Amino acid sequence: MIISISGKIEDISLYRMLEYTDPKIKEQFKTTEGAIDFPKLDKLPTLLVEEFDSASDAPVHVGYLNPNNRNEIVQSSQFPEFPASLLYQHMLRFGIDSGSWENKRTHWAVKNIDLFNTVREILNLKQEDQQPVDVKSAKKTLSTHADELDNDCIAIMMPFKDFDDTLEVIRRVCKESGFQAKRVDDNYGPASIPDEIHKLIRNSAYVIADMSGLNANVCYEVGYAAALEKPTILITSTPSEKTPFDIAHMRRIEYLKNGEGLEALQDKLSKAVNSLKKPR
Repeated sequence: MIISISGKIEDISLYRMLEYTDPKIKEQFKTTEGAIDFPKLDKLPTLLVEEFDSASDAPVHVGYLNPNNRNEIVQSSQFPEFPASLLYQHMLRFGIDSGSWENKRTHWAVKNIDLFNTVREILNLKQEDQQPVDVKSAKKTLSTHADELDNDCIAIMMPFKDFDDTLEVIRRVCKESGFQAKRVDDNYGPASIPDEIHKLIRNSAYVIADMSGLNANVCYEVGYAAALEKPTILITSTPSEKTPFDIAHMRRIEYLKNGEGLEALQDKLSKAVNSLKKPR
């Protein structure tokens, strides 16, 4: 949870990190040297809002930090923005102590709550309901460039280290099904890597994402694809990891990273990819 005087993450000074956080939780987000473990914080669902009171109409943002720019938050496709006055009415449910003026102090806290479930409850949303961002607005903001869509392309989003065998399986399955699998490192150009990733997702018909280890970059990329309404196939070799709430409803193909497990992955993934229809 991030409360900022201007609504900007960059305003949070280091000495205000983990204020209003239970000491036991605070220790979980520090390195052995006592520094803030930012990579661990990156994986948490996040709420960002300006300092607020009962009359505030500033928007509350709920989503994940952009792993390529920690000063940005990517709004979850499950929720619309809502006014801070509503947050004020339910502060205790978010672990905010009104008596301590926490809502009036710029800081970054970690709370022992299920953020997405709590937001869903105060917005009176059912779990099966979908509350995507406005599609026209999202597509305009994210620059979909529909004229560049490659109907034969499936974008691959996955951790880079120690996943070569998995990548080989994905490429083989896509090729056998008449698709071309592309990962961002297949093309080297003058654009930055984040820009190349965005372009690859925009211009692909579908996405296959390996959620193993809940890699922060992959989580962000899946969220970006969801905002563009890109059909996405999720796979994972770490099914015990708690899936972020806003994609928990999506089916995942679980696999083991050994010979037998990769063979099983190929079989299941083939069925999933063969069920896709190429856009006209």
